Amino acid sequence: MTHGMSQIHIINDYENFYKKPFNKTHKYPLYNSYVIPNETYEKIMKWVIQLYDKIYPWCIEKPNASHFGRIGGIYERIMSYCIGEEDLRNIVLNVSHDHTYKDISY
Repeated sequence: MTHGMSQIHIINDYENFYKKPFNKTHKYPLYNSYVIPNETYEKIMKWVIQLYDKIYPWCIEKPNASHFGRIGGIYERIMSYCIGEEDLRNIVLNVSHDHTYKDISY
């Protein structure tokens, strides 16, 4: 399953893991920061962590490593699927990012 991993494979994996259909009609928040209940986090992470071996190293092989398959982008979408399927109430927080810290060399 590591070669040719696609959105369809990921959704099928979700459905097999949770033994329920993926709704496909909810809102899927494409962010990388969330405030969600602990129970929800623990529930979705049980599925997310088992994906590691299925997606890696596919996501770092060419052409994926330089395109849509980047690890961060893949997991941002996976988390979006999980959180969207939980059908949680969405509250947007107006968070301002201080971009002066972006390019700090350590």
